[in-house]
Amino acid sequence: MSSSDWLRTFLDEVQLPDFYDAFKNVLQVTQLQHFDFVRKADLHRIGLSTPAIGRIKEVIKIHRENAGLLRKPRKKHHHRLSFGVPLLHLLRYGPPRDAPILSTLDESTSLRRCYSDVTHAVATSPSPFSSVMDPLPPCQLIRLEDVNLHKENNGHLGSGSFGVVRRGDWKTPSGETLPVALKILRRSKTDDAADFFSTVLSEVMLMQSVSHPNLVRIYGIIPLNPLVIVTELAPLGSLLTALRAHSRRLNLCSGSCVVEGRPATAFSVDVLWDMGIQLARGMAHLAACHLIHRDLAARNVLLFSAPSGVTVKIGDFGLLRRGSVMDEDRSGGSSVEPRVPGCVYVGVGKQKIPFAWSPPEAIQGRRFSQASDVWSWGVTVWEVWSGGAEPWSGLSSDAVLAELRAGRRLAWPRTTCPRRLYQLLLATWRYSPVHRPSFEYLVERLDKIRPMEVIAKQNFDEADRMDVVTGDRILVIEGRAENFWWRGQNRRTGEIASFPREIVRLQRHLQGQDISRPIENSFVHVGHHGFEGKAWGHVDRIDP
Repeated sequence: MSSSDWLRTFLDEVQLPDFYDAFKNVLQVTQLQHFDFVRKADLHRIGLSTPAIGRIKEVIKIHRENAGLLRKPRKKHHHRLSFGVPLLHLLRYGPPRDAPILSTLDESTSLRRCYSDVTHAVATSPSPFSSVMDPLPPCQLIRLEDVNLHKENNGHLGSGSFGVVRRGDWKTPSGETLPVALKILRRSKTDDAADFFSTVLSEVMLMQSVSHPNLVRIYGIIPLNPLVIVTELAPLGSLLTALRAHSRRLNLCSGSCVVEGRPATAFSVDVLWDMGIQLARGMAHLAACHLIHRDLAARNVLLFSAPSGVTVKIGDFGLLRRGSVMDEDRSGGSSVEPRVPGCVYVGVGKQKIPFAWSPPEAIQGRRFSQASDVWSWGVTVWEVWSGGAEPWSGLSSDAVLAELRAGRRLAWPRTTCPRRLYQLLLATWRYSPVHRPSFEYLVERLDKIRPMEVIAKQNFDEADRMDVVTGDRILVIEGRAENFWWRGQNRRTGEIASFPREIVRLQRHLQGQDISRPIENSFVHVGHHGFEGKAWGHVDRIDP
């Protein structure tokens, strides 16, 4: 019997023939063994009710008994798992390899065998995480004895509903010791242990399947209870924390100071600009891999030092998903630039989403795509230029949706953000997904319109204006050729203020935007005079 015939027969047996396309094309289940890797959440996602799932479980059990696939239950070994249990002890035991929808993994059961089963499942069988992509690579297992946890006073990096993050050192198989961050996950009592482990493992393998300078590197997991994800350590912490410390500094000074006992990082305008480009590059790589982040925000971006300045890396892939390739609705017109068919992921149920960073289609319909990530990128860049301010502060998801439908958007942070950058952010917040630019376009555009640098030709010292010394290099935030006053940041002092255009000279050749417009009614077309002596009009009235 072919796989498609088996699936039709099975669905007829459970009185669910109308779900044939959903099982075959969405879950990609066509054989009995494929149900080993199907979870209840997957079945609910395609519209099955709880009674229908119950019928499926009973019939699968019968099929397994007939095929001789069920094993005798093993004796359970009860032991408490802690951060100090040797890893080799955990490797002794493993749960029966039954389908997750047919059994529940006991917390006290070793996770090592579960890891092996789920790795095999995700790598070799269809799943919602890899419906349109190649199989995922196996996850790196890290031995507990190879990790040294730092002491409590300086080892705690953060905490949240997911668990805690600690600092540590990992001795790699090659003998090298790397500083790492250990994300110790906390499982809710309502979460099924097998489903929780499978979800986390799928997340880790997705994260390990991509590599980019602007994406946080995932080294692997320590298969304990609780689970531990091992990532590269960000010595400068989160972008949001640094931005808020930075915003407390008057005039964005370039010197060093201390905020809440920690050194505050001062960012110049060009550094902030490069952050936006780096974030767009990292997201462009995810988009090229058909991955949708769904939770891009300054809180999920980490800072790293680099010889050329500051490097930002996107992390926290807890909502990362692989989308299904499909054509998006283009009835609204053309996009900012030609777009390939998008990858779309539709969320399940009442899953919480970061609504202040999400577009209308995600808030209302749980519909995520590369275009929704572009929207989130715009909000994240707005955070960068507003000193880590909270978007739509104090508003509920319904209130935010009402604001967006009314055409209102986040306000322009005029103090530091150039006008042309804000215009680009507005393009990322267009209501229709197909009208938003792609990440490739954003990278190219940002590189073209980056703030220019000018050099002071003379000293300037005036109240409420920029203090300028001859030779100072100034980054221009706002300034047109026809305007007397320009606004910028002095690289020497970090001060952001206005200065007269006439005291600076450009470092590049003149462009169209550098030529001032004529004063109204001052330009009169009176005649022409050619090189060969030909003339027409009133040549005598042409100014010498």
